[in-house]
Amino acid sequence: MDFSKVFVTVACLLLISSSLVGALKPPATKVIGGQEASPGEFPYVVSVQWNFGNGSRAVHFCGGTIVSPGWILTAAHCRETTFDGGWLEVVAGEFDLRREEGFEQRRNASKFLVHESRSPGFVGPYDIALIKLDRPLQLTSNVSTIPLDARNGPMVGFAVLPGWGAVTSTVEPDYPGKLQKVNVPVYPYDACLQYFPLFSPLEESNFCAGELSGSANACHRDSGGPLIQTVDGVETQVGLVSWGAFPCSAYRSPTVITWISKFRDWVRMTIEREESGDHNN
Repeated sequence: MDFSKVFVTVACLLLISSSLVGALKPPATKVIGGQEASPGEFPYVVSVQWNFGNGSRAVHFCGGTIVSPGWILTAAHCRETTFDGGWLEVVAGEFDLRREEGFEQRRNASKFLVHESRSPGFVGPYDIALIKLDRPLQLTSNVSTIPLDARNGPMVGFAVLPGWGAVTSTVEPDYPGKLQKVNVPVYPYDACLQYFPLFSPLEESNFCAGELSGSANACHRDSGGPLIQTVDGVETQVGLVSWGAFPCSAYRSPTVITWISKFRDWVRMTIEREESGDHNN
C-alpha cells in the first residue's frame, strides 16, 4: 500500500468533508490571515454553489473565475465535491453570500469539463476544469473577465488570493459571509517539493503559495479560486487553488496551486472546440 498517497488523500478528504460538515452552518466572518475585500474589487471571481432544490439558499463550496461570458475556470476536484440531489450553479457579481445585493447573476452549469489527464480523486495534478454556463453572463462593472497568465518563468514574489474560504482551520471551521482577500508569497515547483517531501503528488504544472508560518493561506472552500498577480499593470490570474494540508494553518504547509500558464492553451482549445460543436477532438 502506498501510505504517502493514503495520507494525502485522507488530508484532503478531511479538508473537503470539513467543508461539507459546515456547509449548512450560518456564515461567520477571511481566508486564513486575510481581510475583507471591497464590493466589486474582484469582479471576475465567482461563487460555485450547490442548489438543493428545496427552497433553501444555495451553498457555496468552491471558487472560480470568469474567462469569457459563457465559461468559468475552476478546480477539477470541485466536480468531485458534490451533494445528493440538486444542481450546480455559478453566481457572478457575488460579494456577500448572506444576502442579495442586486449585482448577482446566477447561472446553471450545462457542462463541467475536467482536464483529460486528471485522475479521479481529490489529490493530484491537472486539477483544472471549465464550467460551461447555460447562458452567457452580461459583463458589467461588477461582472468581468480576467486574463490568464502567459508567462512560463518560475513563479516568484507575492500574489493575492480572494475567496470565501474558512477563516479558521478547525475541523468545523467558520466561514465568512463577505468575500475576503489575502496576500501570500509564492514558491516555484522546485521549492514547493521540499514542503511535501514524503507525499507529493505534484508535477511541474504546480507551484505553492502561503506563509510558511501558517498565518496566511487558503482554506476550505477556497478551492478553484484564483491567485492573482499584476502583470504589465493588469490583474492576471496566475494560478488556482488545488489542495493543501490539514489544518490549513499548519507550519511549512503552503497551498498547492495549479499553474495557469501551463494550461492556457488547454483552456483556449477546450472552449473553441465546444463552441464550434466539435467534441471529438
